[in-house]
Order: sequence, then C-alpha cells, then structure tokens
Amino acid sequence: MTLSERFPLGIIEPVANLVLGYVRQISGVAQATIAGSIRRMRDTVGDIDILIGAEAGADIIAQFLRFPDIAEALSKGPVRASVRLKSGLQVDVR
Repeated sequence: MTLSERFPLGIIEPVANLVLGYVRQISGVAQATIAGSIRRMRDTVGDIDILIGAEAGADIIAQFLRFPDIAEALSKGPVRASVRLKSGLQVDVR
C-alpha cells in the first residue's frame, strides 16, 4: 500500500471497527468514535481516524500502542498517535 492509496469503504470499515473495539476496552476511555472519511461514508478511505474522550490523567496513547496489529508507530505524543498496521493501513487516534 502506498501512502496516497485509497481503499473501498467496505474493506476498511471492518478493520476500523476492530480497532475501535480495542480502543473502547482501554481503561480510562469514556467514549470513542470513528471519524473522517469513514464516518462520512466516503466511497474510498485513505486512513482510519478515531477520536477518543478519556478521563483526566488516563494514559490512553500508551495503551493504544499495545494494539497487537501495529507494525510501527509513525508518531506519538501525549494526546495523539499515528500508526501503521501490519496490513499497511494507517490509523490516527486523538
């Protein structure tokens, strides 16, 4: 997969729901939702965007980075992270 490649929503949505399910199980997550082109139901999707609401002081990013399908962390900070999954898809959480 190239960085500019887009995939049909039907292929990406199940992966996004898998990641979302993982995020919702993280201790301290009050709510999480899929955002971006998936939420807007675009025909094609370039990456997976997930927005997270969390309890104050919860280290959500560190826990997210333990998702077993992550191949590499592209960037990480206290309130956001971008990762590439083993499938090549990029996931951004904020």
